[in-house]
Amino acid sequence: VGKLIDLNRRAYLVAGAGGGGIGTAIAALLAEAGATVIAVDKTELGRETAAQALAPFGDTHLVLDCDLADPQAVEAMLADAAARAGAIRGAVNVVGGMLPHHWTALTDPLAPDAFDDVMRFNLKPTLIASTAVARAIAAHGLGGSIVNVTSAAGLVSMAYGAGYGAAKAALINLT
Repeated sequence: VGKLIDLNRRAYLVAGAGGGGIGTAIAALLAEAGATVIAVDKTELGRETAAQALAPFGDTHLVLDCDLADPQAVEAMLADAAARAGAIRGAVNVVGGMLPHHWTALTDPLAPDAFDDVMRFNLKPTLIASTAVARAIAAHGLGGSIVNVTSAAGLVSMAYGAGYGAAKAALINLT
C-alpha cells in the first residue's frame, strides 16, 4: 500500500514528541509520511521514547532537548534544526497537560498558584514555539503550517481542572 501523502523530507517540528502518547504518534506518522521529524521534548524519557518511535523510519530525524518556555532556547534549537534538517516547514504542538498539583478545586487556597502554573505549562511553550516557527516559515518563504493540539476541556468545564480548561480555551483562541 502506498503512502497517502509524501512530505518529501520536509522538516517538521513536533513539540512534546515524547511520552508515548499523542506527540509520539504524530512524530511517527509524520516520519511514515516522509517528513524529516524534529522531535522536541524536555525530558530524557520523552526523548528516548520519541527516538524509539522514529527509529523504524531511518536516521534522518532529530530528537532534541529544548525548554519551549524559553524564547532564546527555542530560537537556538530552531537554527540548529534548520542547519541540520533544512527549512522548517511546519510544527505540531502537543505540549502541556495536568500535573498532580494542578488538580485543584477553585475554593482551595492553593488554587490561584495551581491555576497560574497550569496556564504557563499549557500555553506559553506553544505560543513561543508557534511564533518562532512562524517567523522561520516567513523568512524562508516556502510556506508551511502550524497545528496546535488542544482539548475538549477548552470548550466545556472540568471539575478540578478550571486552569487546564482555561489554558486550552486560550490555546483555541490563540490558534
